[in-house]
Amino acid sequence: MDTEYRMILNVGGVRHETYKHTLKKIPATRLSRLTTNLANYDPVLNEYFFDRHPGVFALVLNYYRTGTLHYPLDVCGPLFEEELKYWGLDPNEVEPCCWMTYTQHRDTQEVLSTLEKLDVDVEKLNNQEELYKTFGWEDDFHNQSLSTWQKVKPKLWRLFDEPGSSTGAKVIAVISVFFLIAAIVVFCLKTHPGLRVYEIDSITVNISQPTHHHNSKDSSRGNKGNNNEANRNNNEANSNNNNNRRKQQQHHRGEDDDDDEDDGGGGTGDGPRWRRQTTMCKYRTEAIGIDQKSSKPHPSFMIVETVCNFWFTIEIIIR
Repeated sequence: MDTEYRMILNVGGVRHETYKHTLKKIPATRLSRLTTNLANYDPVLNEYFFDRHPGVFALVLNYYRTGTLHYPLDVCGPLFEEELKYWGLDPNEVEPCCWMTYTQHRDTQEVLSTLEKLDVDVEKLNNQEELYKTFGWEDDFHNQSLSTWQKVKPKLWRLFDEPGSSTGAKVIAVISVFFLIAAIVVFCLKTHPGLRVYEIDSITVNISQPTHHHNSKDSSRGNKGNNNEANRNNNEANSNNNNNRRKQQQHHRGEDDDDDEDDGGGGTGDGPRWRRQTTMCKYRTEAIGIDQKSSKPHPSFMIVETVCNFWFTIEIIIR
């Protein structure tokens, strides 16, 4: 019979039975040191009575049996920690699967304590004595011997470093955040190729130089007169030559007319002919390919950056 090795534990009216060697698995705890000499032992019922939370104890006893400690979802964190402390167990032994749920209440407590501290700080800042005590000028404040700078400095500090101290401080905080976001946005946008201005290194230059064609034109006209006289004298013999000369004259006239149209001469033939000479230079446009090194940010970005830097400089100086 193993009756002598079994133990009955009554926790909050709920009876649990286990073996003595099970409670010895985790030494230096309350359950591992149970003896019949304890005041909570009932010899009539042969059980130990504990007026503790029965739901948490079920997990505690399961920890002795399996070696894994889990967190109950129906119990708040501080109560669970208090029960573990009573039974002599380390709260850090909670399994990883329950660790996030278990530590959630700790994070909540830290946030609440931080908010309470902020509330206390705001109350101190609204108190003139506490405000001057922060700068170590409480004696001058009590003696009413504060200088102008000693009066202005705490107000400026509260205005720029404590957004919750007043409405003006909140406005300053909003302005600071606005300029900060604007500076970041401008910094990102000015690197975009579509928002950059390309510098012009060179342009296309058209140079027109006068060239006189009257010699060739006069010679062609002289040839035309001679050919006409020769045609009158001997039409049959020189018919082929006349046709060739007419073709030549028509070709020269076509070139002269083209020159007149290009130079705006009207085709009169009286003035000098103009021959177009174009000097090809590289004009940096998007059509022929742009060297990215020759581009620069749009001037509006520089204006916004200047305003932001001006505000940041003032803010740093005041702080």
